[in-house]
Amino acid sequence: MFDSDIERKIIDFIRKSPIGVTSTEIASYLDVNRITLAKYLDVIRERTLIDFKRLGMAKLWYIPVNFNKEVFFFETTLELTRNMNEEQARELLNKAGSAIGTTGSFTEWTG
Repeated sequence: MFDSDIERKIIDFIRKSPIGVTSTEIASYLDVNRITLAKYLDVIRERTLIDFKRLGMAKLWYIPVNFNKEVFFFETTLELTRNMNEEQARELLNKAGSAIGTTGSFTEWTG
């Protein structure tokens, strides 16, 4: 299961370094296996919350400057729904998404 708390910690850690951070640095900070971290990074990158640039053999992960409304919507509502049960969160996100014209439903955002 994808842990949104780990996702938030990854994004927060990357956000603190404007030049980017390596997977090794993130894994060390979070004390998680690099293979597990790679799966999280792939999922978060699919949502365009993060991206990477190559520097030699290393990938430097960073927060892209251009956020679209769906990314902003996801990041904001993730924080707002943290203390809701899944059914409440699903209902709120689907209504909010329809109101702002996003194409993704709750299940598309959360997998």
